[in-house]
Amino acid sequence: MKAEELKRNPICHCSDSKPKLLQVKIINRCTGNCWFCIDKGNFAPQKVDADKMIDAILSEPDYSTVDITGGEPFLDFEVLLKVLKAIRPYKEYIVLNTNGSLLTEEKVKQLNGLVDFLKIGLQHYDEAKNAEIIKAKISFENIKKSLKNKQFKVWFNMVVNKSWENEKENFINNLVELCQKLNVDGVSMNELRYTGVNNGYEQYAEGYIKGYDFFEHLNLIKPKTSEQLITEGCIDDFEYKGIEFRLKRLCGYKFKSNVQTFKVIYSDGLKVDDWILDI
Repeated sequence: MKAEELKRNPICHCSDSKPKLLQVKIINRCTGNCWFCIDKGNFAPQKVDADKMIDAILSEPDYSTVDITGGEPFLDFEVLLKVLKAIRPYKEYIVLNTNGSLLTEEKVKQLNGLVDFLKIGLQHYDEAKNAEIIKAKISFENIKKSLKNKQFKVWFNMVVNKSWENEKENFINNLVELCQKLNVDGVSMNELRYTGVNNGYEQYAEGYIKGYDFFEHLNLIKPKTSEQLITEGCIDDFEYKGIEFRLKRLCGYKFKSNVQTFKVIYSDGLKVDDWILDI
């Protein structure tokens, strides 16, 4: 069966039924340098204009969910606070992304009431290996201390990558132990993005490995073919040892939604219907 003939699951990443999302690229500088970063080489305006970002966000009242990303948003914390305070009364759900390098207890207190969800871009449960992957030293003890008085949900946001390959049997259990230690509520794991499309099929990025491989021995999720990922859904939500998990798998196809459910706002206030790539 051809990909376009398959009936896509409503919660599928490319479904027309997804909730409307504004993704705000609030800054283009970062404290890390992940080799798999999907933002490398893409459009990155150097200008940061908080007022124009706020205007662009508030000009989309139907988009009730805002996902703030970078770069590293904490590099200009005053700009971040200004944007958050301005949009909070008008947006139902606000997500903030960080690699955790600049987290402090005081900053977390200031974020209480302004964000609903903090995603920390952790890439390994071992502190030294995490630093090697993201090319920045992140103190796990500092994360623990910083999150002590949080009033929002915190998840680790991870890219399934080849540096984990020899740890399939113990990776998840070690990760759960770290979550429990640092007061982190859950883990989002995403397979490496595609690098192009050939005859309707995605070309996987170098270093791609299957997220399912890390859960197979735990019997938490089932294997799926590309067709099953489309018809049954490419997202698995489950709980393990009190920690929430979400695994986003690649189906091998590239679809474009027929309904506009996603817009991007850049740091200079530019608003577009999708990421501007390959600049």
